[in-house]
Amino acid sequence: MIKKSLLLSFIIVILTGNFSYAKKHNIPPFENAASVDTIPNPYGILVSESNGYNIDPPDAANLAHDLGVAYARIAVSNGSWYIPAAKQKFLDEYNAYTKSSPSIKILLNVNWGEHAGGPEPFPGATPQYQAFIKDLTDTLTSPGYVPPAVIVVENEENNVQFHLIQNQADQDKYIEMLASDAVECHKKNLKVCNGAITDIGVVLTVWDYFLNTLHDTARADTFLNNSMPQRSIARIYTPFYQGKLNRAKYFLNAYKFINIDYVNIHWYEPIKLADWYYADRATDIDTAHISQGSLEEVFAYFDDSNTEGGKPLMVNEAGQITPANEITQELTCAMQGLPYVIWYDGDRDEFQSIRPYRQWGLHTSLSTGTRPYAIRPNGYLFRDNIANIIANPFVYCVPFQNRPKNK
Repeated sequence: MIKKSLLLSFIIVILTGNFSYAKKHNIPPFENAASVDTIPNPYGILVSESNGYNIDPPDAANLAHDLGVAYARIAVSNGSWYIPAAKQKFLDEYNAYTKSSPSIKILLNVNWGEHAGGPEPFPGATPQYQAFIKDLTDTLTSPGYVPPAVIVVENEENNVQFHLIQNQADQDKYIEMLASDAVECHKKNLKVCNGAITDIGVVLTVWDYFLNTLHDTARADTFLNNSMPQRSIARIYTPFYQGKLNRAKYFLNAYKFINIDYVNIHWYEPIKLADWYYADRATDIDTAHISQGSLEEVFAYFDDSNTEGGKPLMVNEAGQITPANEITQELTCAMQGLPYVIWYDGDRDEFQSIRPYRQWGLHTSLSTGTRPYAIRPNGYLFRDNIANIIANPFVYCVPFQNRPKNK
């Protein structure tokens, strides 16, 4: 386990970097705020299956309010958009959030295909694809709808479980889609971002940057040891990991030249267990805290003017892969300066794999009841922590309690 003094030192570094990130990118104060220290509520949830049950959209909106978030992440595909019943189901879900009081704004994943049958190729910015995006955004910006906060183009574009990526030409089709969507969305004053580079893709890209661009072998080695288990590091130069690296790096390098509003990543903690594909439990990794020395280096990478980090960073899927309450508090604190932080509120299906560390939701879904869910202890901590962060940004989170205001 990490000693308390080391953990506090780690949080000092990560929150100092996070505060600098927020100040550099001019993250605005809360509208009509009474204090200049107040920040917008950047937190949201992705409500997923928990305890073997899903909950209906109106209940999910109630859960969002109960947890004190401002955003929800949902998805739509071209398939569901062009089937009348499926289209109405999506719009009902969308309106359940946005027309609740107060309105829960939407971060909308816009997907081509359902991916239920396996990875699908990107279509590219074909006339058919562009017509779908125009039709969708025309509707959601028309009177009677609350426009989405962000259009998120696809989900985990570097993930070969979802997308057929055999070469860079396949990736170029996604890049064409993203660039086209940025043009269409900006016509309607909608913000747009990529679908999100997976956490391991981010780790490998940051490691490669330290090693092969900065030529800082010590920093690269330290970061890798902080971010991945030793059994994975031993295979880092195999085609499996080099393929992950090349896909993530190619996409991220391309985003320098696309007029998107944010660069989007996914991130789970402890990050050192995110790549744990073994049946046995870790014996030499702290499972109760976020991994020391990793996320702050990721922030540093995206804040480096020489990388694609010139655009603000957002996280439309963050979460915990152990149920430790400390992770809930540490990760919400660490990400407080980002414009959007969507928490994965669901449980990974225990029968999907042998992995002993899986997503752990903020609530337990119930089969019956007027409120067919129960908030878990980490859910209450999530709620209370973000309320205190919003009320006292960059002050509430330990050890920033004695930091001078506006510094």
